[in-house]
Amino acid sequence: MTNRNSLPPEKLEGLLHMASRQLGTSPQQLREQLEKGQLGQLLGSLDPQRARQVSALMNDPKKLEQLLGSAQVRQLLNNLKK
Repeated sequence: MTNRNSLPPEKLEGLLHMASRQLGTSPQQLREQLEKGQLGQLLGSLDPQRARQVSALMNDPKKLEQLLGSAQVRQLLNNLKK
């Protein structure tokens, strides 16, 4: 059963790849930390302003979906699939 706030797998993978590059980690390691609820550890590696932005985005599914629906992010996701 899927949660109505869940992202499609291809969008989630793209987001993991983008975020992992920003955080200096691998997509798999990022996924594991998120699954374990270790977001604070991830945010600790960012500067305070960026950490607040990421936290706000992660807590607002509508904004996250809007970001993932943007033309720039769609293009980036398509490039990651190649």
